[in-house]
Amino acid sequence: MNKKLKKILLIIFCVVGLLFGGAYWYISDYYHADTTVISINNQNMIYDEEIEGYVLKPQGETKKGIIFYPGAKVDELAYEPLMQKLSQQGYLCILAKMPFHFAVLKIDAADSMIAKYKDIEEWYMMGHSLGGAMAAQYTSSHLNDIQGLILLGAYSTEDLSSSSLKVVSIYGSEDHVLNHEKYQNNYSLLPKSTKEMIIMGGNHAQFGNYGCQSGDGQATISSQQQQNQTVQFILQSIQD
Repeated sequence: MNKKLKKILLIIFCVVGLLFGGAYWYISDYYHADTTVISINNQNMIYDEEIEGYVLKPQGETKKGIIFYPGAKVDELAYEPLMQKLSQQGYLCILAKMPFHFAVLKIDAADSMIAKYKDIEEWYMMGHSLGGAMAAQYTSSHLNDIQGLILLGAYSTEDLSSSSLKVVSIYGSEDHVLNHEKYQNNYSLLPKSTKEMIIMGGNHAQFGNYGCQSGDGQATISSQQQQNQTVQFILQSIQD
């Protein structure tokens, strides 16, 4: 092997190494759940390896369930306080654990969850940011299984306008991460009956508990206040 070819191969090897190294660093760097807030030892929550998700069971029997897809590069446990509030209102709630914290890598995560919990008759898909878009994509191809869609700081890229879904769309007035132009352009893809709420003082990150998010606006209300308003509006909207 001549020196020129060796040099070319060495350059290729270094470039490939840098690409893989950069990709690994990118997917390994994510927003962690705030352990001072998250109830890791919550007795009502279990991790189910079979469905790769955290299950929060309400007291008593229920026929209603919510499957949650987390935002990109966000620890799914960061949404435990929000889902705990919904579970306390009688919903079986499942937090999907996504590969490398990207819902786009496992859009069909809900399949195994719906299959396992056969007693649930009324399923809602729910997601934050990119997780919301992926929840909408899953819903669009499973309209016979899903009764509603809940979007937090997110929008659908799938046309659901002619469906009979109960759709709820919520975002904060200080959300600087959400692409508002795309949100407005894509709003027509949702049913006309969609219920929308803008939480005054809320931002993008405070739907979860994982600290500040790069590029986000400064919230003027607490994460607890934002999540309480979110839960109240969801319940009002889907129980109508």
